Amino acid sequence: MKNSLFKKLVRPNNKDISVIVEMSGNHQGSFKGAKKFINSAIKSGADIVKFQVYTPDTITINYSENDFLVKSKGKWGKYKNLYSLYKKAHTPWSWIERLSKICNKNKVAWFASPFDTSAVDFLEKLNCPAYKIASSEINHIPLIK
Repeated sequence: MKNSLFKKLVRPNNKDISVIVEMSGNHQGSFKGAKKFINSAIKSGADIVKFQVYTPDTITINYSENDFLVKSKGKWGKYKNLYSLYKKAHTPWSWIERLSKICNKNKVAWFASPFDTSAVDFLEKLNCPAYKIASSEINHIPLIK
């Protein structure tokens, strides 16, 4: 871990608890919403913010066969396939760059779950202090390496 703030918050004695807030798609598709989410997390006392880093093109393909369809009768059902769902839910990388600066300015640690090697390359440029491999990527050997 490169970031000393991150080391300080993740305590080895397990006596203290760190609160990690995950951005995910909680921005509702707007930078204003993303910034509000981050500022609310900071104001609420979050210790660490976690971002998911992918684009629809890096996580799936725009295909409408059975395995790629969204099969939900709920609010997600309006998305025809996974590609359209991820297009709506992903956090644009330019936002992550700006939001990580807000975290740094406020001395709130942050890290990310990259979903492919291009996301790692991007995060390395931001000096991402740590990575969390998403459960769905646990067998993605090039990503782990």
